[in-house]
Amino acid sequence: MGFWSYLLEQPISSDKETDTVYEFDGQTHNTHKIWFKALGNIYLSDFQDKKASDIIPILNNAILYLASKPEDFKELEPSNGWGNIESALRYLRELRNACEDYPNSYYHYSG
Repeated sequence: MGFWSYLLEQPISSDKETDTVYEFDGQTHNTHKIWFKALGNIYLSDFQDKKASDIIPILNNAILYLASKPEDFKELEPSNGWGNIESALRYLRELRNACEDYPNSYYHYSG
């Protein structure tokens, strides 16, 4: 099972029509435990409607933690092989880079 995520011009909760400024490839939910731990007990869905510039510091900390201490996450890798530490880190980096490119956009999680 997977999810989709986007950066939008407006929060999804607003009544305004909004355009997508960045669309991420589909991701597997199987790495959610890795992200949750790396993000400091925050789910990606908790970023819903958050301004991109506001989540960059959290993402930077998560990337640093996951990249520097992968052994802390090894037990959280899914046993079915759908996703791993490397794919979780790749998504966090892509998300951070997109947030830096579009700091006034808003995160949308659809899963």
